[in-house]
Amino acid sequence: MLDVPADDLMQARFQSPAIEKVKEEIENADIVVIGSPVYKASVPGVLKALLDLLPEGALIGKVVLPVATGGSIAHYLSLQYSLLPVLHILGATSIIKPIFVLSEHVQLENGVARIQDTQSLKRIDEAISKVK
Repeated sequence: MLDVPADDLMQARFQSPAIEKVKEEIENADIVVIGSPVYKASVPGVLKALLDLLPEGALIGKVVLPVATGGSIAHYLSLQYSLLPVLHILGATSIIKPIFVLSEHVQLENGVARIQDTQSLKRIDEAISKVK
């Protein structure tokens, strides 16, 4: 989505221009896709730090699609324990079943991670099309 300076996250700068931009993007969105790798059975702290800076209710009325990557399908359930509770606290009531993509199906192109697996892309497209 957007780059947020590490200092804004580490110093909990709720009103920084970057955090305000994230809030605005979410406010204007109908569907919020939260993409994250899974490391050591949890989402990275940087994602949690960003979510912690969003106001209560930031996801009320939004459809939320969690998409995660990880080295093993065994990490799939970590979304249930580490990400979904935070989304609920932020007011998300319409959460699409999370989609998990194996890391081997993601390629880095010019610093941007792109899903190369057609089945994974199809699952994401189908999930989003059900909401439209």
